[in-house]
This record gives sequence, C-alpha cells and structure tokens, in this order.
Amino acid sequence: MRKITVLLLFFAGVCSAALAQKNEPLMFRPPSVPLVTHDPYFSIWSPADRLTDMETVHWTGARNPLHSMLRVDGKTYRLMGASPSYAEPMKQTGLMVLPTTTTYEFGNGSVKVSMIFTSPLLAGDIEALSRPVTYVTWKVEAADGKSHDIELYFDCGSELAVNTNEQSVSWEQPAINGLRAGKIGNPEQKYLNRSGDNIRIDWGYAWLAVPGSQNPAFSVATRKALLDGFAREGKLPETLASAEPVRVRDGSVSMAAMWNLGKTGQAPLSAWAMVAYD
Repeated sequence: MRKITVLLLFFAGVCSAALAQKNEPLMFRPPSVPLVTHDPYFSIWSPADRLTDMETVHWTGARNPLHSMLRVDGKTYRLMGASPSYAEPMKQTGLMVLPTTTTYEFGNGSVKVSMIFTSPLLAGDIEALSRPVTYVTWKVEAADGKSHDIELYFDCGSELAVNTNEQSVSWEQPAINGLRAGKIGNPEQKYLNRSGDNIRIDWGYAWLAVPGSQNPAFSVATRKALLDGFAREGKLPETLASAEPVRVRDGSVSMAAMWNLGKTGQAPLSAWAMVAYD
C-alpha cells in the first residue's frame, strides 16, 4: 500500500509539473459532475468532459435530460445537453465543483457565460437541507466590449418523473403568485411501489419555476418543438393541452423557460430558475 501511495504522489507531481510548464491550471475533473444532488431519486449528473457532449443522467445512468441554449445576436449556441445537435456548442472554458455549487464557464469572441448549479445542502439548516430545490443561475457579459442581443433557454425533461420511458406523464402550469411554473408527473401515483438499486422515482412531480419578475416565456410541449422553436426562431411553442397522459417514449414532453435578457453592457446580464421535485 505504501509503494502504491508513493507512486500516485510521484505521478501527480509529474502531471502538475507538466501543466505548470505549459502555464495551464490544474483543474479537478470528477468522473461525473454533480448538478442536482438531493437524494437517490432527485440526482442528476453530467458524465462528460464538457456539458454539451452528452445528455445529463440520473446516478443510475438513465437519461434525466436538462438543456440550455444561448442566442447571441440571433445565433444559437448550446450550453448544456447534446441536443439539438445542429446548434454549435459554446466552448467550455472552466469547471469548478464545490460542496454546494457546480460552476461551468463558457465563452467565445463575443460573450462570456457562467452557469451555476446551487443545491443549498447546509447541515446547520434543516429546512434548507430538506428542501428538494436546485437553483440554476446564468450570468452573461460581453467579451469584446460590444453590445450583443442575448436570449436564454432552459428545459427539464419528463424523464425526471418516471422509472422507465414506457410510463406516462401528465402536466399542468398551476397559477402561483410571483412565479411562472410547470409540473410533470406520472398520473398513477403509487408511493414506494418498488425496491432495488436501478430504479428512478415515479411518484410526486418534477417542477420548473421562474420568478415572474424576470418576464420569462414558459411552455410545456414536446422536447423537439421546444428545442427547435428556440434554436431556429428564438420562440417557444404554445403549451400542449394535457387532456390525456402521454407515454414518455412517444412524447418526450419537457418544461421550458426562455428569457430575453436584452443587450450586454457594463454589468452582466443574469437570470435564474428553480428545478425541484415534490
């Protein structure tokens, strides 16, 4: 064991020295990056080197897709998720993982973007610790000192609320004072109905909520319609009427929010949303 420890320290030193000679920062890269981490059911990770390389997953490896895009002067870039593949991914320039936050940095010649996932799992605050809410924050600023029109998109897939894609979901946009919100869930609410390791939750509801003061557009529709609507036209489709439950495999229904953040200036533009599971 002692020999193995010495060898690991030696190789770590060699790698650090090589990076130092290249003037490159030594960046910690976990095997899978934590994004939403509340309990074994509400647990979403990025298993890729870059946030745009793959869809995000539950800790079991099942797809739990979240997507984010940015339009800069009418051109669409992906910040999160592998879809839509025709949208250019913005270059990821940094990643920092701390106990309660994960921060991604992106940029090109026009803008710099921060995307921050915060789960306030504070051991000294039982109410905050037990609240199944992750806050997602975006900050956008000009990289070239010029003014740019900025639009932002974020969605949550219905896979968050089922164990398998063969199950169905229904949805609604309840009226909540001060929020634009949507929820998706399995219409067959059978609590604690199965056991095992390789399972996801299929009772309760996944939520996406945005403060109304941010003037977001909000829609619940098929994932393709949402992604294509923003990527191609900077718009969201109308919310689907939830008359009958839709099987996840057939509909891939998602909840999405869109912000028109205006023009970049001296101060960063920002927006934030809440992803929750009730």
